[in-house]
Amino acid sequence: VGADRIELMSLLPLPSQHLQIYSEVDIALDAVPYSGTTTTTEALLMGVPVLTLASAPGAVHVHAQNVSATILKCIGRGDLITRTYQDFVDRAVTLADEVRRPEASQARVQLRQQLLNSPFCDGPGFTREVEAFFHSAVVAMYATNPRDRVPPGVTSGGAVPDEELMKIHNPFLPAGDQHLQAT
Repeated sequence: VGADRIELMSLLPLPSQHLQIYSEVDIALDAVPYSGTTTTTEALLMGVPVLTLASAPGAVHVHAQNVSATILKCIGRGDLITRTYQDFVDRAVTLADEVRRPEASQARVQLRQQLLNSPFCDGPGFTREVEAFFHSAVVAMYATNPRDRVPPGVTSGGAVPDEELMKIHNPFLPAGDQHLQAT
């Protein structure tokens, strides 16, 4: 790459200025071996495809190398995930050709919508999944420790009444204060 094609920029003080710079970017090439998270999300939000090199199948899985791959998979863009250096280069060349086509601007809008409409941006859905996980963890905890009483609401999947919650053993309280009193 010629030096005339590289532009180094100083810090832009406003987030809107920072995000506006993505309008000058055709393709974002993810960092290796430490993958992007915020930069990946920002690029996708601004409609810029992010090409990433994830851990090869059978290789040691390193979280830091696979964050962008997780995001891309979540938004349905597995086509932007590569597994070898050669595949990364080949796919970058293909993407560079694709962004020159007339329909490229529409593809940017679609990419932004894919992100916004995906589970990655579904806060309420994520909250429901976390709640379901915690619910199953509490049920599993009581199933493996029969000396503790299982609150009826926990096993039934319903809400646990405050008076029942106050009876749940809390290992973080001093021995004399094991059960909180409802106020």
